[in-house]
Amino acid sequence: MSPDTFLREALGQFYWTFALPALIFTLLAFAAKGGAALNWSPQRVASVKTNLFLTAVNLWVAPVALAFVALCQAGYDRLGVPQLDASVWAGWHPVALFVLYVAVMDFLDYWNHRLMHTPAFWAVHAVHHSDTDVNHTTSLRVHVLEAVFMRMSYIPLATLLNIPGEAIAGGLILHVLYNKYVHLDVDWHHGPLKYVLASPRWHRWHHADDPAVYGKNLAAVFPLWDVLFGTYHCPGRCTAPMGISRGPGVQGQERWLANLALPMLVWLDAPVRHLIAFIKRSRPTPAG
Repeated sequence: MSPDTFLREALGQFYWTFALPALIFTLLAFAAKGGAALNWSPQRVASVKTNLFLTAVNLWVAPVALAFVALCQAGYDRLGVPQLDASVWAGWHPVALFVLYVAVMDFLDYWNHRLMHTPAFWAVHAVHHSDTDVNHTTSLRVHVLEAVFMRMSYIPLATLLNIPGEAIAGGLILHVLYNKYVHLDVDWHHGPLKYVLASPRWHRWHHADDPAVYGKNLAAVFPLWDVLFGTYHCPGRCTAPMGISRGPGVQGQERWLANLALPMLVWLDAPVRHLIAFIKRSRPTPAG
């Protein structure tokens, strides 16, 4: 890829993932909160800076990450796993295909998200929860390892179902936009539809710094999955502080490089401590 092509693609991704959504969701916040939506506190400024930094890193490594995902796709294809014949979807309306793919992808995302809240993967997902001023740009605070993992998890889904690419592309676009919507700093709820479509109020409970709700509200679009699997929690307006104290170096973490390095630091912590302890034990005892 030439430098000019890379620059064009990076700028295009920045426009679709940040610039245009930033305008849309700033207008939504303004409609809900008036001028207060534009009065950013120092905490919000720091939050957005970190989110933009991680966005830039993810865009920079995107070609490598996508190449890795493509290799995984090629390896999966060589396994010869059976897939539905494309003719199965011939009679389906495009909207119905789109809704089906979104529902199945959201089911997969629910379990991916649940996995991210386990000790083995928390160091990666904790970067997202380090934001103590949750706003629509918080959706961009995703460690590159999590982004790659999520893309890889869609490979079996897309291959097995063999749904037309238009429905898949539409599902991914909806996922990006809806993820920004639920992170809005507004107390919107959906009334009788609260179990059907995720709302900003519902998702704020997911980011609440309250051990009682850690690992709750894990779906991206349809809270029904949380209802079915016992992780739904939305008793009303969320007034708890944002962020999450569990884990090393998480709460209030606005140091850009520390966010990027957090998974490696956590994973290396125990081996390094054991190595230091081993070296200390191996030292010869001074002659008395």
